[in-house]
Amino acid sequence: MESKLSTANSLNIRLVSETMVRPAADTKEGTLFLTNIDHLLMFYAQTIYVYPHVSEAESKDVIEILRNALAKVLVPFNFMAGRLRMNDDEERLEVHCNRAGVLFSHAETEIIIADMGTLDFLNPLLPRLTADLQLTDQLSDCPLMILKVTKFRCGGFIVGLSIIHALLDGQSGDIFMNQFASISRGDGLTALPYLNKEALRARDPPRPIYEHPEFMKASVLQAFMANSDPNDLTSPQALWPLSKNQWKSFSFCTKFINYLQSKALEDESLVKKCSKFDVLAAYLWQARTKALDMSPNQVSQLMFAVDFRQRFNPPLPKELIGNAVATSCIRTSANKIINSPLSFCVKQIQDAKGKITEAYVRSTIDWLQLNKGSILSASGGIIISSWSRFITSRMNLGWGAPAYSGPVFHGEQLKNFVILLPKKQQEESIFHVYLALEEHQMDKFTQIYQTSCEMAELDRNVCMQCRL
Repeated sequence: MESKLSTANSLNIRLVSETMVRPAADTKEGTLFLTNIDHLLMFYAQTIYVYPHVSEAESKDVIEILRNALAKVLVPFNFMAGRLRMNDDEERLEVHCNRAGVLFSHAETEIIIADMGTLDFLNPLLPRLTADLQLTDQLSDCPLMILKVTKFRCGGFIVGLSIIHALLDGQSGDIFMNQFASISRGDGLTALPYLNKEALRARDPPRPIYEHPEFMKASVLQAFMANSDPNDLTSPQALWPLSKNQWKSFSFCTKFINYLQSKALEDESLVKKCSKFDVLAAYLWQARTKALDMSPNQVSQLMFAVDFRQRFNPPLPKELIGNAVATSCIRTSANKIINSPLSFCVKQIQDAKGKITEAYVRSTIDWLQLNKGSILSASGGIIISSWSRFITSRMNLGWGAPAYSGPVFHGEQLKNFVILLPKKQQEESIFHVYLALEEHQMDKFTQIYQTSCEMAELDRNVCMQCRL
């Protein structure tokens, strides 16, 4: 069902109130160390949670319940109510745990949630339900978290959450949100954050032992930005939004994934087993490379995050707060990706994941210490952003699990990102894949996808959803 509202501007939202919510009990003032990996992620990550099945009577207490739950969860997670500041001695940002507060925004609209149409990543109305802001030079004025609750005429509500990504990765974000939800529905705290990140400091002196093609030095970036063509996919400017992009979503059901796994296992000398992520990432990497018509010797790059908590000896606590993820980076000629079997691409991904060891992570941290200001380099390829561990059912705030939840981006999307979102559909697990390409490239990608559907004996029209 498409939206009954023609544009995002048609959604009339009235701001009722904004308040700074502080921890409900006394907390110690102090600082939270931010690692070199945290420093790569100084931007707001945003998610949305939709709760349509709330009666008008039940919705009366929503704002008070959520605001009180937020204040309570901020006691163990007090750093979320702090502010970024510069540590002049170490020349790095840190979190000042000063109880400045989390911004809580209460808004209302006269429409009903059903008027918004299909609730998915491509819905242009969803970004209006989160805070539209960026970090400024006045760090002391920027809340690290904004929680926006919009109530609808039908009684339902939508929670839009904005958190500085440097504070939380997927794993630690899941811990925080689970505790917030548990308090909101009256069950109390079930886990506490582990805040000691000293194990992830750079060594003194730093001594990286690996090359790190996943990063681009600040000096290299500046030179490229001055001289490169933003339409050239080998250029870092390809990370910036391009108006020619067309977004589509493609569905991968269990039968489709099983088919791809069987293709990947045809050459047992290369691959003996493969996960859903391995085969999906390999397929998307190969199909997209073909769709781009890259020259044979051009480098096709694939990047994805790997949680390294369990890769340390001894393992890091699963409750560790921050970004305990390293970026796997594979760089291979387009010719090899295009003309090799799927099993070759799967093997490349598995080998890259295997390289994320404690030694590699420590080398990463040390390399970033020596090359401050570096960024992730996605030129010539894609970054796979998988939300496969994003378990919606655990976000029951007291009114049932959300009907939809997922990431939100403001404005045009980034060309190099491919989003993987899991969804339960009639008791079957389905992955929805979202990617952006120029029109002629998308036509070719769609052809490749449709051919794969036919080979897997699927209805290609059911599998694909086109959303511009």
